[in-house]
Amino acid sequence: MTHAAPTSPSAPSAPTAPTSSSRPDGGHVVLGVDGSPASAQALRWAAAEARARGCRLEVVTCWPDPEALFVHEVPGHFCAPRHQAVQGLERVLGATRLAWEGLEVSTAVVNAHPVDTLVGRCTPQDLLVVGASRRRGARAERGAPGVDQRCSMSAPCPVVVVESAVTPVAVGS
Repeated sequence: MTHAAPTSPSAPSAPTAPTSSSRPDGGHVVLGVDGSPASAQALRWAAAEARARGCRLEVVTCWPDPEALFVHEVPGHFCAPRHQAVQGLERVLGATRLAWEGLEVSTAVVNAHPVDTLVGRCTPQDLLVVGASRRRGARAERGAPGVDQRCSMSAPCPVVVVESAVTPVAVGS
């Protein structure tokens, strides 16, 4: 069954079309989106790759930002970091609609750290796609690896890092 899987009424939902070409091994393309231009470019690339592989595309946004203090959502209360994550995902989905239309697409907005979330959604049969990290804050100042590098080091599948308007480079297994 094909469906979009928003995590709440305010999460964006991507329209989907049934496909008969999903891979029998269960492999799919997992994409991390943070609302940046690089993540929009990564979505375009990931959608083309999912179409070529005949598999589904899972678009995942994590909040809060990796550089922010971790925040938990309180049910029934407005949560600015979650709202910003949802807006970023909606912006990227809207800007790239033609790239993913007709694909089996699911979306998720997750209150967790992006590396753990993205890597945890992958199996060896999958492909993980991320935009090049927008490194800033204390982690960048210390020279700590970005989300893209940490995913590349720990994912159980190949990882592709897409930079804005640049050809992607496979960096993982």
